[in-house]
Order: sequence, then structure tokens, then C-alpha cells
Amino acid sequence: MSNFYTLLTRVGAALHANAQVNQTTVPWTHMRLGDGNGAAVTPTENQTGLVRQVHTLQITDIAVHPDNPNWVVVEAVVPSDVGGWTVREAAIYGGADGNTCIAVGNYPETYKPVLAEGAGREMVMRMVVEISSVATVKLQIDPAVAIASRAWVESLVATPAKAGLVKFASQQEHLDGETSSKAATPTGVHAVVGIATEQVMVEVLLDRARITKLEDDGGLLQITGNATLTGTDNKLVMVGIVPGIKLQKGDVIQIAGAGEVNAKLRTVESIINSGELILNYEHCGSRGNGPLKLQDYSGPVTITRIAKWHSAPLGLGQAWVSVMSLRAVNTDYPNTTGRPFQVSVTLLDSGAGSGAVVVDGVSAGSVSGPSSEGHTQAPIMPIVPSGSTYRAARDNASQTIQAFSEMR
Repeated sequence: MSNFYTLLTRVGAALHANAQVNQTTVPWTHMRLGDGNGAAVTPTENQTGLVRQVHTLQITDIAVHPDNPNWVVVEAVVPSDVGGWTVREAAIYGGADGNTCIAVGNYPETYKPVLAEGAGREMVMRMVVEISSVATVKLQIDPAVAIASRAWVESLVATPAKAGLVKFASQQEHLDGETSSKAATPTGVHAVVGIATEQVMVEVLLDRARITKLEDDGGLLQITGNATLTGTDNKLVMVGIVPGIKLQKGDVIQIAGAGEVNAKLRTVESIINSGELILNYEHCGSRGNGPLKLQDYSGPVTITRIAKWHSAPLGLGQAWVSVMSLRAVNTDYPNTTGRPFQVSVTLLDSGAGSGAVVVDGVSAGSVSGPSSEGHTQAPIMPIVPSGSTYRAARDNASQTIQAFSEMR
């Protein structure tokens, strides 16, 4: 006999013999693991349980062995966050109450670590039980606690030859472009297109900057040194950055060496002094908490001036940010960013009044309510030039602002 084996207990054999006579089944529900109380275990038919139990698992799969129709292969999965003990024995439980020991077996001494010990892994437990009538075995699974093994899930993955589960590529895999066995997602494709477009724009603008370097202000385009970035106010502090690359309000810069989040193109909205800047202020943590919020960082960086304020197209170094909580109706707000930006205001009108977005005293778009009771809702999206003022205006309380964003 093999050193490691599984056999039916006397109780388990009796249950299945009775089930075969009465043409019924015996539920197999759980696998229990034990450590043998620190010693190797020799299974016997007289056992009614394990020597010392350490864990209970839901059975995840029961199948007939391909080489022998009287062998039943039972599988259960130990999650990676469970362990801290050594497996030396295992048992199958089931029956009407789920607490009858049907089969017992010994197991090669295997330690199951937990993550807190510095290592963690999923462990698949398999027991092969010989039984005269496989038809009397019934797998009973509690779907609330059942765990699929990684191998079983992997077996369901679709291939060119068969249908099945589809793996989706991560955003990084989309960007790397080296994975052909996974499906693309709209978010991943958008990221690839967006980054490719931005890279092209950056390269074109850098070429333009090199050509016109002597024509604009003769300053350096790049500076390297230690910098401090803070997300609460979107402040960049770096000694000599303003004269070093001849920065002006509205210029577009890129920060390299401070992480992927901080590498997004940003606009200089305010120059405090020769070494302190505010970038895309309404995105900072204390304002709109937008996608151009800086991630706190202190250390070496390389900062490149990508475009001057007068040549940067709309959207370069800018992004949409919600300013809903920062704006009020019938109130003028100035564009002090040094660049044109776009506004999007969605007004809901339930009466007979009208609402508009006014730029420098001129209506740049409006929405009017119906003459009878009803609702009219529409976004107004004007561009606000640098130095101009704008406001969301309404003539009565029937208009309410549903959304208020700025691309800046």
C-alpha cells in the first residue's frame, strides 16, 4: 500500500451501502484538515474523526478519476489568508447532518503559511476515495462559502478553439501593448489613445520650442533639482525654477521623476516668487480635488517647459474639474489662469424663466423654461478668454444648477 492513502470509514461505507440498496445518495459537504497532533497519521476504518482538526473547508469539486471509474477525486481550496499550521491528515464529512466522517486519509507533511509570516499561497487539497458505487456520492455546496481553485478558473478561460471566460487586460498591459491573449477594455483603449495623443502633442510642441527658442525669450527649456510638491494647494517649490526656464503665468510644464500622477501636463496659474508656483489651482485638495491634483512629493525632479501660454492649445495642461461647490449663481468669476478655459454649466428650468452663462457681460449661451409647467435642462459650454469674467446667471428661482465644471 502507498504511504499516503484515503479510505472509507466504517460509518461512511455503511451509509453508501445503504444508499446503493435504496437508490439514494449521500451528501459530501466538507473537507476537514488536521495536524495529527504533531505526528504522522495512519488512517483506519474505525476512525470517527481526525486526530486533531485545524481547519474546515467547503468541498469545491467532486469528479470521477479518468483512470478508474471507482475512484472519486475530491477537491477543496485553502485560501491564502488561512494557515499557520501543518497538514498531516484530512477527512471528508457529510451525511444528513453534514457532521459524519465518511472518509479519512493521511497527507505528506505540509506547512501552510499565512501572509503575516511573510509568505502566503493558495493550497488545493485533493483526496482520492475508492467507492464501489460512485452514483451514491452527492456533492452539496454552500455557494456562500465555496471557493474556486485557480486551476479550475484557468481551465474556463476562452481560447481561439473554445468559448469561455475572457480575461481583460490591465491598463498597464494596454499601454505596454505586448499582451495578445487578453481582451481590451474601453478604459484601457481610452488611456492608450489619450497618452499617444498627448505624447504627439508634447513632441510637436517641444520641436516648436526648439525652433523658436531664440525668438521667444532665450531661456532654458528644462531644469533639474530638488522640488517639493503639495496636493492641498497644488504648490510646486523649486529654487530658481521661474528664471531657470523663463516661466510665465499660463505656461505648460511637465514634472518628471515624481511619479506617474505628477507627470501629467499642468498649467502655471500663479507665480508667487522665483521658486514657488501654483499649478491648476482648482484641482487641488482644498478646492475641487480634480484629476490634476498634485501628489505630495519631495525629492529630485526634472521639469520641462512644454509650451508658452500664447501657443498652448485649449486642453493642453488642463482637465475638467467640478467646481459645483465653489461657484454661486449671479456671481462674476475672473479667469486669472493666463490661459483660455472652457466652462460647462447645466441649468434645470422648471418654470417660465431663463438662465445663461455670461462672459464679459455678453450671453455666451442660454436655456429658457417652457411657458407651461415643465422642465428644460441643457448644458452651456462657452470658452472664457484669459483675463475675462463669467457668471452663471438666472432671472428667477425656477432655474437651478445641476452641474458646474471647468476645463482648466
